[in-house]
Amino acid sequence: MKLIPIIIMLIAVSSPLFSQPAQRGPHHRPDRNHGERIEQLMERINSNFPDFYEKLEPLREKNPEIHRKTLRKLSRFARSEHRDPESAQRLIDIFSLEIDLDLLVEKFVNEKDPAKRSELRKEIQSVMSETFDKKEELKLDVINRIEANLAEKKEMYEKRQRDRTSIIKRDIEKIIQNRIDFKVNTE
Repeated sequence: MKLIPIIIMLIAVSSPLFSQPAQRGPHHRPDRNHGERIEQLMERINSNFPDFYEKLEPLREKNPEIHRKTLRKLSRFARSEHRDPESAQRLIDIFSLEIDLDLLVEKFVNEKDPAKRSELRKEIQSVMSETFDKKEELKLDVINRIEANLAEKKEMYEKRQRDRTSIIKRDIEKIIQNRIDFKVNTE
């Protein structure tokens, strides 16, 4: 069972929706390959998730902060997406909803008309609710996979405990035979 990609996805899904940009120390040097890595990531998104790419690409110019925030989340997820395509698509769907949410919040903040703000608040509530549900479903899947893996490990442990005597006997024979073989080869 591949738990690392699952854990990475859990971390990505659990990240704060409105996270602040990373703080840089006084000795931080910009990554010279940053632009190139962004382009590679965008190309992979375009080839694997074209609908999401169509949503993300215009944000590069229209709303660079939302674009940057989404790319930060995607860079954590990109390393594991090829291992579990179904979960990758579900995560992309969550990221897409988070973009919608960010755009709605921006509209809400800039809207002056109370009636329109009330409608936007309802839309925000709806998208936030859907996002929450999708994240929780993904987390539950991860929990179920971990529990299945744990059950498998417990079963292996119990089998080894039942076969303890024969395992020890077999291992003793291997150790002795290896030592004999080594001694014969060195003489």
